[in-house]
Amino acid sequence: MPDRPCIVSISRRSDVPAFFTPWLVKRLEEGYACYRNPFNPSQSLTVSLRPVHLAALVLWSRDYAPLLPHWQALCALNRPLLLHYTLNHYPAALEPGCPGLTHSLATLDALAFLLPPSALLWRYDPLVFTSLTPPAWHREHFALLCALMAGRVKRVYVSLMHPYRKSLRNLRNAAQVHGFSLIDPPFAEQVALLKDMQRTALAAGITLVTCSCPALTAAGLPQGACIDAQLLYDLGMDTRVCPSPAATRPGCACAYARDLGAYHTCPRGCAYCYAVEDPVKAVQNAAAVRPENPFLA
Repeated sequence: MPDRPCIVSISRRSDVPAFFTPWLVKRLEEGYACYRNPFNPSQSLTVSLRPVHLAALVLWSRDYAPLLPHWQALCALNRPLLLHYTLNHYPAALEPGCPGLTHSLATLDALAFLLPPSALLWRYDPLVFTSLTPPAWHREHFALLCALMAGRVKRVYVSLMHPYRKSLRNLRNAAQVHGFSLIDPPFAEQVALLKDMQRTALAAGITLVTCSCPALTAAGLPQGACIDAQLLYDLGMDTRVCPSPAATRPGCACAYARDLGAYHTCPRGCAYCYAVEDPVKAVQNAAAVRPENPFLA
C-alpha cells in the first residue's frame, strides 16, 4: 500500500465503467484492487482504494450509464473525479459495439448534473483514416459533434492512431470483412485537418488538445495531459500530492497514476483498439470477470 495518496486511473486498459461496474463497486467497498504488470504478468500489484490513500480518481469509458446508479459509491470517496468520455461515433464497421449518439449525449447530460464542466473530458480519439473515414469525413463529422457537445464539455482530446501491430491486424481484418480500405493521408494533410478541427472546436467553446503525438505538437497543435495534475488540483486534489511525470509512450504528458484493469478484456470490438489482441478472446475474458476477484483478469 502507498505511503502517500496517489492518483488512480480506471482504466486505459479496458472500459471498466461500461462493462465491469459491479467489479468496480465491489473493489471500492473492499477498499483495494489488484492488477498484473502487463510487461511481467507474474508480478502482481495491490492498489488501495481507501480515501486516505487516494488522491483522485480518473475514469475512462465510452458509456458511463451502468455506473450512474452507483454514483454514491464514488461520492463516498470524497475525492476529485475526472472522467474521460470517448465519443467518436464512427461507422459500425469500425465501432460495432458502441452506444448510439442519443444514448451517449443523454448519459453526458446526466453526468453534467453530478460534476463540474471541467471534470468531463471529451475524447475524439484516435483519428482513424479509412475509405469510410477520410479527412473530409472527419472534418464534417467533427463539426457535427462539436455542435452537439457545445455547452456540454470544455476540452476535447484528439490523437492519431498509433500503428501497433495488433491494432493494424485487427483493423485490416475488419476492412476485409466490411469492404473498406485503410488510407494514409500525407502528414501535411493530417495537420491541416487537425488545425481545422481546432478552429471548429474553438468556435463551439471547446479547447482542442492532442494526446501523445509529438509530431502534432511540433506542428503547433497544443499538447494535453490525460492525467492532468493541474486540472486535478483545480478540482480539489490536495496540493501536497506531487505526482511525477509518467509518460506511457513518446509524447505523453501524463502525471503518474496507478492504472487498474487488464488488457484484452474489453468486449466492445472496436477495430482499431490498442488494448485488445484478439476480439473473440476479449469477449471470453470479459465473461470471466467476477466482482469478488480483486483482479479484473
